[in-house]
Amino acid sequence: MKIIKTKDKKYPLKIVLDNGTKITVPKQSKFSNTFLRKHGCSLMAEYVALQFCGIHKWPIDLYKWHKKHTKGDVKSKVTVRGVAKGIDALGKGKADATYYREVSASRMKEALSKGQAVIMEQKNPIHSICVIPDGDTPWLVNYGGVKKADIDKLAKTATTNKTYRGMVTVKRR
Repeated sequence: MKIIKTKDKKYPLKIVLDNGTKITVPKQSKFSNTFLRKHGCSLMAEYVALQFCGIHKWPIDLYKWHKKHTKGDVKSKVTVRGVAKGIDALGKGKADATYYREVSASRMKEALSKGQAVIMEQKNPIHSICVIPDGDTPWLVNYGGVKKADIDKLAKTATTNKTYRGMVTVKRR
């Protein structure tokens, strides 16, 4: 993976995976839209996962789409179930998303080993993250940064909140 710093506060990094996939990494706290800044972590994760599949939709456009098409999944934030619906609908044959109610390290590792991205919901505070594979290494894309991910540790941070719990695997077609 190649990590390139930018001068853009909203998108401080660009990463290039070994297969040539380019991903712009958002920093949620720098967005001017209040919802995105305070509650947009799931949309940031969706934005990264869509780019992983070769689709570019700006976070503000994802928010507008969810408000129109998945109203029941837009609560104090967009649920990961709603994110899965968004990826399936906006993926247009390039991406498939599968939602799981329970988060497990084994399921995450299996998906990553198959070259799939994983979006999961953490607790304390509730926060969405995206993990992407690059070769054999899983990378956590979060808060405008990228670092190697420890899947076992991440799985232990999963929330059990009935509304927000779960994970999504994102497969490229």
